[in-house]
Amino acid sequence: MEGGFSSARTSRLEIIRRSVSTLGNYATNEEVINIRSPESVKKPPQLIVMIEGDNTRYEWAPDVVYDINAAKGSKIKLDMSESTDEDSDSLSYSINYLSIDASYTLDVKGSFRFSICADDGFQWTYDENPCVYFDLIVNE
Repeated sequence: MEGGFSSARTSRLEIIRRSVSTLGNYATNEEVINIRSPESVKKPPQLIVMIEGDNTRYEWAPDVVYDINAAKGSKIKLDMSESTDEDSDSLSYSINYLSIDASYTLDVKGSFRFSICADDGFQWTYDENPCVYFDLIVNE
């Protein structure tokens, strides 16, 4: 391969960005590699999910799926506003990979499993990913 190579490190997100520019009429290829420094003590956000009418604080735990019983046609209001990040990064949330706000209302149409995840801008591994898993069980 002919061409140039550049690398930059962003310590806050602990990523390395590598760009390869070839000579001639070829496209520039760019790859983002997430590498955590061995000295890193950065922790994932603490995701807390509250359900209106329920005082339980649902938090991520390995291999735990929480059951929610609801009537078909009802609504479940989810609140993630108590979630925190150790270095105060702003958090974004998703339900089954679709972006949602810190407060979200779920229409109960049928039983299904869903996950709510928090993101602080750093890509965490699957084992570290701050997600809470639920089984919605519909009582008809």
